Amino acid sequence: MKVYIDESGIFSPVDKANAWATVGALAVPESSMPGLTNALRDLKKALGVDNENEIKNPRPDSSKSCFINFLKKLKSLNCTLHVATTNCGLLKEHELVEHRKGNIQGLINFKEQQRSVLSAELFEKTSQHVDSIVSTLEKLSHQDYVQCVMQSYLLSMMIEKVIYFYSLKNPKTLSSFSWVIDQKNEEKSKFQLTYQNIMPGLVEVNSVKRKKVMPKSLKTNYSYLEKSFCPEDIRIDDMSVEYYKKTHNKDITPFRDNLAAIDYFKIFNEDMHFSESKGNVGLEVADLLVSSINRCLKGNFSNNEKMAKALGSLLLNSPRINEKAISMMILTNNPEPVKFEDEILNLIDANSLELYNKTFRRNCSSNLSEHE
Repeated sequence: MKVYIDESGIFSPVDKANAWATVGALAVPESSMPGLTNALRDLKKALGVDNENEIKNPRPDSSKSCFINFLKKLKSLNCTLHVATTNCGLLKEHELVEHRKGNIQGLINFKEQQRSVLSAELFEKTSQHVDSIVSTLEKLSHQDYVQCVMQSYLLSMMIEKVIYFYSLKNPKTLSSFSWVIDQKNEEKSKFQLTYQNIMPGLVEVNSVKRKKVMPKSLKTNYSYLEKSFCPEDIRIDDMSVEYYKKTHNKDITPFRDNLAAIDYFKIFNEDMHFSESKGNVGLEVADLLVSSINRCLKGNFSNNEKMAKALGSLLLNSPRINEKAISMMILTNNPEPVKFEDEILNLIDANSLELYNKTFRRNCSSNLSEHE
């Protein structure tokens, strides 16, 4: 499995309406890479873009039949798009500062929880690692901090959908994961170093907070995933139950028989690297799709409704009835909920692939909400 990650927008507080900032990930089965390469080549040819160049301005939209055909081709290749977005016009600098302090304090609290769980040697290693993360987070700019948090949130939200979808469509591709992030310049920035240093851990923490749903049926095949990322006995043992209670204050006892011991840290940490988009087919396509989503949210296309419907066809619906195909977030510790009311978001959600039916989504939401 190849996953290509890119972003679009300015990830910092701004006094402007519709200041959308979006991160996205394009999931592509290994076997679909030749088809993706051909699809991008054909699109460039139709647009009059040299195959060696990236598609930049003007970006294609729904008025171009070649672009609509391109999206249909991606869908036929079982490529899926996963997106998290926020409206930076709703971000307040003082709330963002408090949000960062809260995350840092959470890491410090986590470190102290490990003192009674780990051996002295393991605790020392954990302590040094957490201290390094805290030091790096404190030095990040607002933009890099927001982008880092949003991308970790996206990855933790998409993984359950990716696992379920490809257990049905292409089980073999779940035997390995390669995460490729767009590199904006040749030198490694603080953001890149931070991303590689803390991303797997942040994703795993988010995965603990939000229990992963893995539906089972006669059509699902998790054997390739289990062989690569699960222990021989995939059941949740008593030690794991006790560990989660101590470190995360979460009781997973009611669900232990329906949970699998998946090594999410290994999934995200085994192969995660940065690459320039030029010459990288997956990143070029991710850039095109994520920027199109962000432009659509801002209303920058001549026919935003048609673009929303076309782009939505590459997304998977959420397993929870109260969530949309696009994950929406606001970085604040303010207990008052922020509502994202946007026609384009609703259109994208309405046109996403129905991976989970309404009954499943209702049951999932009602059965898990009280335990998260």
